[in-house]
Amino acid sequence: MTAGTDIFTTLGLTKIRNAAGSGSQVKIKYIALGDGQGAGYAPNPAQVTLRRELLRTAIERHYPVGINAWHVNASFPTDATAITVREMGFIDEDGDLIALWAGADVGNDRRTGVIEYLIKHIIAFDGIADGIVIIDAPLDAYLDNAVLQLATDAVVIDRQLAQCKQLRDLTVAAQ
Repeated sequence: MTAGTDIFTTLGLTKIRNAAGSGSQVKIKYIALGDGQGAGYAPNPAQVTLRRELLRTAIERHYPVGINAWHVNASFPTDATAITVREMGFIDEDGDLIALWAGADVGNDRRTGVIEYLIKHIIAFDGIADGIVIIDAPLDAYLDNAVLQLATDAVVIDRQLAQCKQLRDLTVAAQ
């Protein structure tokens, strides 16, 4: 999602602060979608809910993209309620809104229903100690395999390039 802004809620920051040093964690488990009551808006840290949450699902997979930053995936099926998505909430295992995405610049081009609505979003908790906030969903094994395949391909290409250079040098020497 390009337009919009991610922010922490005050409740989310309070839960993160309380977890720090206690050995507990804030576990982000769900993504909620809402229509912002019909209009885009600037998100407010004091929000404890989306303006109008209409759909919620568990995060299906995640993949770390940095310290306390994850690429999260979720989907809403074709038979989900048809809404214009103007807000998205990141909900912990207790059902509390930890962070949200919304913005006055969010238009009418994000719609659920009719087709499967896929969420592929990077959520980052900069400045939070490692391990306090986690995503409570399986790691994306597909992405792990893709990265491994790319690394393997790079080694093979490097070896092939070295062989081509050796062949070129032998051809030049033979002339």
